[in-house]
Amino acid sequence: MLTRIITGIVLLIVVLAGIFYLPQREFIWVAVIIAGLAAWEFASIMWSQNVIKRGLFLVTFLIIAGFEQFLSVNVILFCGTVWWFLVPGVLWHYVRTKRLLFDNWGFQFGIGLVIFIPFLVGLITLRNGFGVLYLLCGLTIVWVADIAAYFAGRIWGRHLLAPLISPKKTIEGLVGGVIAAMLVAGTWGVVFKIVGMRWLLWLTLTLVVTLWSVIGDLFESVLKRNANLKDSGNLLPGHGGIYDRIDSLTAALPIFVFGLLYF
Repeated sequence: MLTRIITGIVLLIVVLAGIFYLPQREFIWVAVIIAGLAAWEFASIMWSQNVIKRGLFLVTFLIIAGFEQFLSVNVILFCGTVWWFLVPGVLWHYVRTKRLLFDNWGFQFGIGLVIFIPFLVGLITLRNGFGVLYLLCGLTIVWVADIAAYFAGRIWGRHLLAPLISPKKTIEGLVGGVIAAMLVAGTWGVVFKIVGMRWLLWLTLTLVVTLWSVIGDLFESVLKRNANLKDSGNLLPGHGGIYDRIDSLTAALPIFVFGLLYF
C-alpha cells in the first residue's frame, strides 16, 4: 500500500508539472510516449506470444501518431466515440459467453488503434487546443469519479455492478462516483461561466463521460481477464502498467473532447 501511495503521489506531481509547464511540442511528445506505452501493453495483452504482431501494432501506432497534426480531429474523435458507444455490447457478449466478441487479429489490431489514437488526439486537443484548464477539468472529473466510486463502494457497496468482469465494483460505488463527478463538473461550470441551456448540456456531457470512464475500465478488465492477467504491465510500482492507469481516460477523453467541440 505504501508503494502504491508513493507512486501515486509522484505520478500526480509529474502529470501536473507536465500539464502546466511543458511547451506545446514537448507536451505532444510526452503524450505520444504515454499513449505508446499503453498501446504496447494492450498489444502485449492481446498477442503475448507473438512479438511480430506486437511490434507491428506499435510501429503502426507511432506512424499515425507522427502525423497527428495532419489528422482530422473531428473524424478521429467521432470514430473513437462510436467505438466506445459500441463497447457495452462487447461487454455484454463477454458476460454471456466468457469469450471476446473479436478474436480475429485484424479486428483486434483496428480496435487497438481506435482506442489509443483518439485518446492521444483528445489529450493533445484538450491541452493545446482548448487549454490547460479544460484538460485539468477532464482529468479531475474522471479521477474524482474513480476515487469517490472506490470509497462509496467500500462504505455502502452491496450490489455488484459487473461481477463476472470486475468483482469489486458496485452499483453504489458507481452512483457515488457519478454524484462526485457532477459536483466537480458544477464547480468547473462556474469557472468556465457556463449558463442557461449550456448548463444542462454540460452536466449531460459529464454524466456520459463519467459512465463511459467506467466502461473503459471494464473493457480493459475484460481484456486482462481473457488473457488471465492481473495487470497490463509492471512499469508503475503498486499500480501495474500505464494502460491500467489510463484505461478510464481512453474512453472518457475522446467523448469529452468530441462533446466540447459541439458544445
